[in-house]
Parts: sequence; structure tokens; C-alpha cells
Amino acid sequence: MKNLINLLRNSEKVIQCLNDADVVDSAKKMMYSVIVVLCDQFKYKPELYKKLYPKYKEQLDKFNNILMDIQQDQKLSPTQDKNWVPWTKLQKLVKSWRRKLQVNKTETNMFMALLSALYLSTDELPPNRNIYASFKFYPKNKPDPYEQEVNYYWNQNFVYNDTKSKRKYRIRLGKSAMKVTRLIEEYHRIYNKTEWLVINPNTQKPMSTSSFGDYIQKMTSQAGPNLGSRMIRTIYVTDYLNNRKSINERKRIAALMDHTFETQQNYYDKIK
Repeated sequence: MKNLINLLRNSEKVIQCLNDADVVDSAKKMMYSVIVVLCDQFKYKPELYKKLYPKYKEQLDKFNNILMDIQQDQKLSPTQDKNWVPWTKLQKLVKSWRRKLQVNKTETNMFMALLSALYLSTDELPPNRNIYASFKFYPKNKPDPYEQEVNYYWNQNFVYNDTKSKRKYRIRLGKSAMKVTRLIEEYHRIYNKTEWLVINPNTQKPMSTSSFGDYIQKMTSQAGPNLGSRMIRTIYVTDYLNNRKSINERKRIAALMDHTFETQQNYYDKIK
């Protein structure tokens, strides 16, 4: 910590290194946020604090404004623009992973096929966050455990319990989502004998949301790099809903994606 504090004394060099770094603007904003907090260590030397704090705070404000402008203008961020792929290209991954599974029926291939079906195959189940890592799996020969405050899958139903917003809702899968249902049932019949909807194919243990996110990026890597759930949701709204869905349908799908219609417009709907 002492070495880090001493390094911050050379503000010109630190600012130049950070601003020239090949990382996204949001990462630079985060770093300057940390540095501004660390500047408190210089308060015992008022002259040094007055010299350093305004310089780092100015950079923090600059990157905060850049990100706010992008959000308000609904522009693609530089990272989004670089990694953007059409929704139709992403949907081809569903058939691609199913073909791989037919040729080589490994647990990893089945898991990837299941992920592609969950995120890319049907409007009945629009792409969600990394939330499925927390889902329980209940066999269809058991009663519906609706009163439990957990996320779970049961008999073609996904039930979401948002403990933060106190919102609870159900998605009942229909005919267009049968490939999702079949893959879930087959995956649990052959490989996953646990109470969790998904498990890590390598460790056979439940996954964290970050680990689940890593597998989503592996699943989409054939289409392009850095395509996580947030990017998939943005592409889905911008590249698919805008061209094909009415306002009422978009509102319905916003609810299924666990956000408001306003959030859909302000955060996910981008101008390319």
C-alpha cells in the first residue's frame, strides 16, 4: 500500500499510463474512482492533497461523462462496437452446438447446447443474466414448489424469485421452446444428478455467476469474442426486437427479461 501511495505522487505519469492503457473506458473510470479514494491518504499533507486530488478527480469526471454521454445517446460503447455480431449469427450457434452434440455426446457439448438453447433459441425465453447458475431443478413427478423463495425449473416452467425487488414471476415454456425442455430433461437424465439446474462440467459442482458467465462466452466464442449475457441481451433488443416487435410485445419481453420497458430503451436499445 505504501508503494502505491508513493506512486500516486507522480500524477502526470499515472494519468498518462492510465489514459493510454488498452482497456475500456469503464475500467479507467473504476481505476480513477479507487485512486480518488486513496487520495485521502494525503490529507495529512494539505498541500500535497490539494495538488493531487483535483487532477485525479478531473480524470474521474471526464470518464464518467464519456460513459454517461454514450448511455444517454444510446450509442454503442467502443467495446460493444468492436464485438458486435448480428442476432441471426448468434442464433446459428443453437444448431451448431446441437450438431456437435450429435457427433460427440459429451457432458460439455450437452451443456453448451443447453446454454445456446437457453439464451438464443426462442422469444418464450429471452436472454437473461447469469441467473441460471442459481436455479434449482425439480423433477416433474414432484409437486410444484412455488411457495419456496428460490429460482427453479419444474415441468417446463421457469420460476424467478427476485428477493431484492420482491418480484416473483413464472415463464411457462410452449411449443417453440421444446428444444430447451428436451435438453434440460436429457441433461439431467444422463449427466446432472444434483438438485441444481446446471453444474460445472469439469468439477461436477454448482457454479458461481461469474463461472457461468465464462461458459456463456465459451458458448458464443464461435460467433465472436467477449459475448457475455449483457452483450447478448443488448444485441437481442437492438438487432431483433426493434425490427420485428410491436410496443406491447416489447413491453411483454422486457418483463420476461426482468427489467422495465424504460430500462430496455435506455440501456439495451442501441443505435448502430
